[in-house]
Amino acid sequence: MLRILFEDNHLIVAFKTSGQLTDNDDSKDLSLLEELRQYIKVKYAKPGDVYLTPIHRLDRGVSGVVLFARTSKAAERLNGQFRERTVKKTYLCVVDGKPPADTHLEDYLVRDRGRRLTLVTTAKNLEGKKCILDFAVKEQLSKGSLLEVMPVTGRPHQIRVQLSSRGCPIVGDLKYGSLYSLDGKILLHAAELQFQHPTLKQDMIFKVDPPDHWEGWL
Repeated sequence: MLRILFEDNHLIVAFKTSGQLTDNDDSKDLSLLEELRQYIKVKYAKPGDVYLTPIHRLDRGVSGVVLFARTSKAAERLNGQFRERTVKKTYLCVVDGKPPADTHLEDYLVRDRGRRLTLVTTAKNLEGKKCILDFAVKEQLSKGSLLEVMPVTGRPHQIRVQLSSRGCPIVGDLKYGSLYSLDGKILLHAAELQFQHPTLKQDMIFKVDPPDHWEGWL
């Protein structure tokens, strides 16, 4: 069921379920983007194509808050906030194993296109992109640890790879070393998003709890 947290003429903030695509891809599965376009088209009786673009994306197995722009002007201004790193993103995740003592992680990410994996190295690499995150251990669980993660950069797979490289993959993330299968879902959740409204210049904060399939782990 479509869950919209906020909407106006400039933007839409929506909840993405674990297993759903943020954007369209070759699979032709219904993405959150396409679902929202259909919603706008019906609600506002829009003729022709509906302009809507995601400002950031969550991996398919990740749940949480996603921001979309309804106008090109809003998209330009919101993308600028992401580039300038004024947007604050907070994630929750459950990891296997013991988290590292150092809660500030800096690495370089390199794509292995042949294996469709993202690799991490601490050495500066001409092909690598620097990635930075901070985290805090919120709770020790019977089968892992609950972390609050604050990424500074926004690289694809960043949180998943940086934590996995320290011996604590995210639960359910078989691609990066988890021992637990959750049928394509992983226990990584975009819990909070803070940004400035592109025209009103007001601070916007959206928070959402993890979905139901987390209950057996917390």
